[in-house]
Amino acid sequence: MNYDAVILSSEKDYIKLDFLLDSLINLDPKPENIFVISPTEIKEKRKEVNYFLDDEVLKFKKENLKFRPNWIKQQFLKLFQDITKNDYYLILDSDIFLNKKIEIFKNNKPNFLLSVDQNHKPYFDFLENFGIKKIYERSFISEIMLFNKKIIRRFLEDSNLTVDSFINKSIEIINDNCYISEFEFYGNMVLKYYPDLYDFTILNTRVIGKHEDWNKNEILQTINNNQDLDIISYHTWK
Repeated sequence: MNYDAVILSSEKDYIKLDFLLDSLINLDPKPENIFVISPTEIKEKRKEVNYFLDDEVLKFKKENLKFRPNWIKQQFLKLFQDITKNDYYLILDSDIFLNKKIEIFKNNKPNFLLSVDQNHKPYFDFLENFGIKKIYERSFISEIMLFNKKIIRRFLEDSNLTVDSFINKSIEIINDNCYISEFEFYGNMVLKYYPDLYDFTILNTRVIGKHEDWNKNEILQTINNNQDLDIISYHTWK
């Protein structure tokens, strides 16, 4: 099975991109293509990477969102991108480092790569508006997930929805107490309609964050100090 890698980044995380791109060597197998999606142009580009702006991938007025519009927009980009050449595409947050080998397929199946468990009610309140409940005992929240475009398209068709009508319905629903998690949405949707399609792996991860910007020396030190982890996350909370 072939797949592409899709990295979403915001301006505060551009300094972290090179670390993630270097660490993609730990993906097994390697992605056929690599895409980076960002809200503004990234000046230092790599020739092996395909770069897109947010609005080139998906256009909608994020100003209509009542809750964390930039964050919600990124989730719609992850769910509904159509720039990849393969149906399977691996979504990666840009503020992570893949420290050890990550198996994208396991037992001849696509692999759900799970992280720290959590149970956040607003995510599941959102899902129920689309006929989906929490099915799996663990959370699907992670820094990395393998999506399939055909599965998402089939869900929309079977629900008499388009990308636009899904987003418009979401805008009506989303508030401080009810909002989407793209990973909870996709994971529980897949288990509802395709319960045996994916295998599961629980990764050893840890969220490390601060409110100030990171510099490269701090990122290197964080990587060196956390060699026990499969994925190292260094967030910037702003």
